[in-house]
Amino acid sequence: MAKTVKASILLIDDNKQFLDSAKDMLELLGYRVEAFNNADLALEAVQKTKYDLILMDAQMKGRALDGVEATKTIKSDPDGLNFRTPVVVVTAYPDKFGWEAAKAGASAFVKKSADAPQEIPQVIETILARHRSSEKSRLAGLKAGLKAASADFVAESAAFLGVVEKIERVAPTNATVLVTGETGVGKEVAARLIHLKSGRRQGPFVAVNLAKLTDPSLQNDDLFGHVKGAYTGAEAARDGLFKTADGGTFFLDELGDASLEVQAKLLRVIQEKKLEPVGSDKTVDIDVRLVAATSRDLVQACREGRFREDLFFRVSVYPIHVPSLRARPEDIEPLAGHFLQKFAAENGRAELRLAPSALEKLKKHHWPGNVRELENVIRRAAVDAAGQEVTEVSFDEPPRDDDGRGLPFSLEEMEKIAVKRALDKAGGNKTLAAKFLGVTPNTVREKMSKYGL
Repeated sequence: MAKTVKASILLIDDNKQFLDSAKDMLELLGYRVEAFNNADLALEAVQKTKYDLILMDAQMKGRALDGVEATKTIKSDPDGLNFRTPVVVVTAYPDKFGWEAAKAGASAFVKKSADAPQEIPQVIETILARHRSSEKSRLAGLKAGLKAASADFVAESAAFLGVVEKIERVAPTNATVLVTGETGVGKEVAARLIHLKSGRRQGPFVAVNLAKLTDPSLQNDDLFGHVKGAYTGAEAARDGLFKTADGGTFFLDELGDASLEVQAKLLRVIQEKKLEPVGSDKTVDIDVRLVAATSRDLVQACREGRFREDLFFRVSVYPIHVPSLRARPEDIEPLAGHFLQKFAAENGRAELRLAPSALEKLKKHHWPGNVRELENVIRRAAVDAAGQEVTEVSFDEPPRDDDGRGLPFSLEEMEKIAVKRALDKAGGNKTLAAKFLGVTPNTVREKMSKYGL
């Protein structure tokens, strides 16, 4: 039977004898220990690994960085993996370095003496217990704040509550936020939470997904509007979605799909708070807070010339990454329960609950579609449930090609969607729809006949 690990400890000391003996002692007490003989190597480790506690020497002779400076570095990065990890400093001169370590952010210090082997385990246990208690209270506070903002926000995992904590910091400001993460993780949920916790909460929240606006002219017109006579069929001026969001928050999803023309206009909105409707040579003042999101690699898109570097730096003032559902399995059960309650309320059903066997299947699933997939699975299971208990859940795998990759829409399906979208936007006006699509009115008529539109 495997031995239970009490906690993970990062140990740093340039005295090999002390390092080896402390490591052996702590491992015998049930701790998992990673040891380094200098702070520079340790700082590389804290960027990659989350520890429960860091124990380090205050002074390391001949090293570029000592324990006090290392502590200061770790505690200066609120987004670092170990920003909240308690640090215990060991020093032969507590009167001097103990106080300096405390100012740097250390939780405690231990005098390096003959009694250190007995004192270190006691201090570690005390600090760990205190830290766990404070973390429990902090996470409970974040969950309470999340629930107070809206009943639609559900989270139990430390991973997602870390996202909430970043949102709490940035929401009161007007900083532009870039939300990243896989498709379906809840990027719009994060954007809505930013809005609700900001000073703009009484203003509008407008969301648009650029992946659904495949034609550059549609993007331009939808976002920035047009003036009367801007093109054939534009018989009246029309405000764009940015103007609709005036005084509130504008959520721009799948920013990586923006055309280069739209990117240039977005840059002006961010820098100057002005927009230029299609067909106009005059600008319109606009007051919006922009939250953008993407599942694409914008850095790579910049390298390939598909995305403007100046816009990238403007939108990524404050990046927030939403982890996949696979990375926060603690959220599966509360989210499933939330979706069940939501379905029951929408359909006048009695309260539904998940059977243990169904919950176990949910926990074992890989969730390539993340939270969006979970909601679909729960809704389907709720429809099939004969009584108040959901006993079966099923998962839909996307169609695969011979290489195992998911197949996209066929070219014809994409064409049909684009034509229908343009016609809906043009109110059935074929000439205007043709303008949006960049084709002739005859082409629109041919496609309408072909697809039965």
